Amino acid sequence: MISFSEFVGRPCPNWFAEPQLGIFIHWGMFAVPAWAPRGKSLHWLMHNDFDNASVLSAYAEWYQNAMACPESPTAAHHAQTYGSRPYAEFRSEFDRAARAFDADTWASFFAKAGARYVVDQAP
Repeated sequence: MISFSEFVGRPCPNWFAEPQLGIFIHWGMFAVPAWAPRGKSLHWLMHNDFDNASVLSAYAEWYQNAMACPESPTAAHHAQTYGSRPYAEFRSEFDRAARAFDADTWASFFAKAGARYVVDQAP
């Protein structure tokens, strides 16, 4: 197995090498429908069905992209759950939730859970 140092060409930072809990936040409009198909892992899809990987993956972040493919499980779910509602109409629900977001409460919770770092992917 290749070591971190060999991979990146520099020593592994101590803060990264120590066992720890980190929080990754993925939050966007895709959190409103909060749905993705179950099935093959992204790793399997990338190696065996690359052309459909983003449409079939179990990542809600790709909901809008997967909706654009009429044959996708996401398009079928969306039609059954939301009818012809455009993805853009999730914006108002997302904005309402974003206004209610309390970063101090989340940070306190993460700290009490023992998290050493937080990475935010939100737009």
